Amino acid sequence: MKDEAPQLKNLSLHQESKAQVTMTGVGKKRVLTTVTNLLESSPLPDLVLSLGFSGALSDQLNTGDLILPRKIVLAETGALVETSNEYYTLAEKVINEKALPYVRRDSVTVPNLVRTRAEKEELAQRYNCQAVNMEEYWVGFAAYQARVPFISVRAILDMTHQELPSFLEELIFSEESRRGIRIIFGSLARPSRLPKLIALAKQSKTAQKSLDAFTSSFVAKVVIS
Repeated sequence: MKDEAPQLKNLSLHQESKAQVTMTGVGKKRVLTTVTNLLESSPLPDLVLSLGFSGALSDQLNTGDLILPRKIVLAETGALVETSNEYYTLAEKVINEKALPYVRRDSVTVPNLVRTRAEKEELAQRYNCQAVNMEEYWVGFAAYQARVPFISVRAILDMTHQELPSFLEELIFSEESRRGIRIIFGSLARPSRLPKLIALAKQSKTAQKSLDAFTSSFVAKVVIS
């Protein structure tokens, strides 16, 4: 989503078109359509890098921590995609050079927003994963189908103890930005919602900062190599 990568819009220009930034949207249908179309172009990219936010499934994770998974599980079936060893090593090198907070943790991809601590704890126990989002597996699946190396680097947004607002999923899946704006203005009419919105906005900036710091350095190394 645009909110997850505000500083990456001009990355392709800085790298002389050697890197392309594509917003996939949220969920299986949008991700598969976008990434499959991208990978049907010629020539194929050297790497597919999935970026975005994740929710924490472990109390050890804080907002802004980067998640570098080896394996990504699909909650619906337990299917797995694995990340590229070569680019995983390079990503870890960049993270260490930038002294960014990160953990080696596996992720699980779900079809719907995970809002409550109980839901997060259930996912963690069932799939032995420490982070959750709605896109990661499907990006990796499309890359695997096209035989293109794939890695994912995600930043933690919401922590395990944090319950997300019930209207957030409607906003995420809104087809029209005006509809999303109406949801926001509607929430402003209910002062009880404001503290959660303000907290999420602050957390979003922290997560963005971690992603931006990693991505600019990582892409530069991939292009040079």
